[in-house]
Amino acid sequence: MRTLDRHLVQLGLRRWATVLFIGTFLILLGDFIGQLGSYLTALGSQRWWIFLLFEAVRLPGFLLTWLPLSALVAAMLTAMPLINQGTLTALGSAGIAPGRVFRPFVILALLTGLASFALTDQVVTRLSPFIDRVELAMEGKGDLRSDRARASGWRSGTSVWSATSGRPEAGVFSGVAAFRADESRRMLTASRLEWTNAGWLLSNVLLIEGERQRSLAAATPKDLGFDLRYDREHLADALRADDSRTSDELRAAKSKRRHQILCVRIATALLPLLCLLYGFPGFVRWNDRTRLAVVGFRSLLWALVPLLAVGLLGKLLVSAGAEPVYLAIGVLGATFTGGVVRWRRMRL
Repeated sequence: MRTLDRHLVQLGLRRWATVLFIGTFLILLGDFIGQLGSYLTALGSQRWWIFLLFEAVRLPGFLLTWLPLSALVAAMLTAMPLINQGTLTALGSAGIAPGRVFRPFVILALLTGLASFALTDQVVTRLSPFIDRVELAMEGKGDLRSDRARASGWRSGTSVWSATSGRPEAGVFSGVAAFRADESRRMLTASRLEWTNAGWLLSNVLLIEGERQRSLAAATPKDLGFDLRYDREHLADALRADDSRTSDELRAAKSKRRHQILCVRIATALLPLLCLLYGFPGFVRWNDRTRLAVVGFRSLLWALVPLLAVGLLGKLLVSAGAEPVYLAIGVLGATFTGGVVRWRRMRL
């Protein structure tokens, strides 16, 4: 069995790497065709290298697209010659169950899941803000230090701030409004909030105190009695989306969504194993050896069960008021149990 395991591991790893390479290449090709006009414009410009950088930094995200199905497809490609040559039948006659023969692929699926979690939690989340800046630079709307303008809102001390458009990394916000949470009759609006060498500066300010209004060309938040204790770097970090934070950063920021986000990432990391457990058992039937393409398609349809379950879990974690950890354990536990039952019932 050790010799067989070693052979299947070597063969399976080659198949797995091939599946991952071909799948990622197809995604890159489809993305290039879909955005052909803008990409050719970028390649024809003097900063053509930004396009190559844009594709390179998105590569981990493309890999994540194929990882859930990669172990299943690698197992099917490995099993095909064993089925056609009768090797599986011989092993079955010797009392070796198919589940034992293909056990190395369970380990491969678990390792693939660990790689998926590491890519999601530590690589893609860190690259997400940079990808946005590279895309802006490729479109000629900024440089690699400029982030995309977006609406923002934050709280500092007793002051609540909002901006209709802002670039936190650059320290520039437009359409600014603020009010004191402890004084409901005091608020301000400003056309611009900008980080300068002296700190934050408001421009074209309208200060409202009860029925009184004052207009100022420029003022600092402190002069007007409003709290803004963040500097530019810390405010930009505070305004980062939770989805673009690592697990350590979520815990440090005490995000209210950290449990939901971590549960989704763990569920996604379990997908390679779940897809293998659901999809592979129906592929090794001896009677279906002459129509493996049809059986392979059917196996991929079975793999939709865990994919849909994890998708449903993501929706429930956003909308349901239940404890996310218990909800994730319930959904994933039921899905995993169904997969184990299918795997144990696998027959030739």
